[in-house]
Amino acid sequence: MNKKLKVILIGVCIIIFTMIKFQFKIVSLENGERTVVYKLPFNSYKPGGSSGVDLRDELAAIYGKDGIQIEQYEGQWQGKNITVYDTSKYEFEHLGQSIDGGHYFSCKVFTIRSVKFDYKEKMIETERTLTYIGYDDADLSSDIRATILWGTLKDKYSDGEEYFNSFMIES
Repeated sequence: MNKKLKVILIGVCIIIFTMIKFQFKIVSLENGERTVVYKLPFNSYKPGGSSGVDLRDELAAIYGKDGIQIEQYEGQWQGKNITVYDTSKYEFEHLGQSIDGGHYFSCKVFTIRSVKFDYKEKMIETERTLTYIGYDDADLSSDIRATILWGTLKDKYSDGEEYFNSFMIES
């Protein structure tokens, strides 16, 4: 085998090895935009510090503090007095780093909706999982905070969206 062919084969092997080790993936952003991110297997980056706080605070401003039950509605439903409560939990996963150095995160909101009938302890529960993409520019000198990309919402309901929301409608 000649020297030029060996160099080409080594180069191809390095490229393949790099692609496997860097764990490339495509992340869908707002307005159909996509970006390529990579993850190093030895780097278990987590949204801690200010980026984790920023992402959690943005979600909590809409869905309530992590693990705290919030009364959403009190009224009538099918002739019964009901009180509807939501309790949300947050989970973050590092998706990868973009070429510009920014970090992308999967930001999940797990909400349990509890419905109490006629002021008694008997309740029914249903669940909703919302997933957003979060972004942190990872620039320590930047004034820009980590943020939720609100247009990236994907939702999933354990019993269907209509059922989840049905208790908020007087009937």
